[in-house]
Amino acid sequence: MNSELINQVKKLNITLNKGCTNDQLEDLEKALGYKLPEDFLKFYSFINGYAEDCSFERQRIWDSERIISEFLDYNDEYIRFSDYVLNAPWIGISKKDDKIHIGAGFRNEFDGETDIIANNFTEFIELIVINSDKLY
Repeated sequence: MNSELINQVKKLNITLNKGCTNDQLEDLEKALGYKLPEDFLKFYSFINGYAEDCSFERQRIWDSERIISEFLDYNDEYIRFSDYVLNAPWIGISKKDDKIHIGAGFRNEFDGETDIIANNFTEFIELIVINSDKLY
């Protein structure tokens, strides 16, 4: 992920959290039991998700604490990091193929069906910047 793409996210008129420290990123990976992709780690070192809830306007990127909380709540193959209007839909990394998937529903509603919307986290951020229909 390049700095220009991160700067484009910063220009989206959304209040952002300051980036994670190295210790926070290590804690995130430890809690998930998963080695996160380098582009994900780079993004989160600059931006630890959105500081405001804009999920009724656009896909919202979560902070690292929410990622851990949701992962522990669902305990499945997806590391969710984004949602739109109360998890319908949510977006996450599959621990099986490292691709970015979109699914819908809370834990008791999720039927296991997802679609791949990006091959990596950088492609996902490119979709965020243009507010692509693929996110919804």
